[in-house]
Amino acid sequence: MKVIMRIVSICLAASTLLAASVYAADEHDADLIERIKAVGEVCAAGSDCASVNTAASSGGSADAGAAARSGSDIAAKHCAMCHGNPGIPGAPRTPEEWQARVDAKGLDGIVATAISGINAMPPKGMCMDCTDAEMKAAVEALIQ
Repeated sequence: MKVIMRIVSICLAASTLLAASVYAADEHDADLIERIKAVGEVCAAGSDCASVNTAASSGGSADAGAAARSGSDIAAKHCAMCHGNPGIPGAPRTPEEWQARVDAKGLDGIVATAISGINAMPPKGMCMDCTDAEMKAAVEALIQ
């Protein structure tokens, strides 16, 4: 009889621990789901998306009504990590390095490359909300 009581006690203790861990996992899962939920919605062209805020169709930022940022602000925030000091190898940093590229491609060619990306540089240098005009201003700020 003592053996049966001991087995029943162990089973009750194990089921209590299991129930507590399942409850804790549910709370953790809810927190996890809240942290990783989508931050936006996809709206396909032609569908009714009245509740979705849309960015300017020219590739502008979602806050299209805001004043454009200066090229030096964009360059300091998004470009200086690679094109500043110490920078990364191959990324032009000095006026002399930039001038060689300007002579080879012209300003419009450099801006086009900045927008599309080149080698290790991602498109728009990670300034995904920059307009083409802002990218040109940032390139002009970097060249100076």
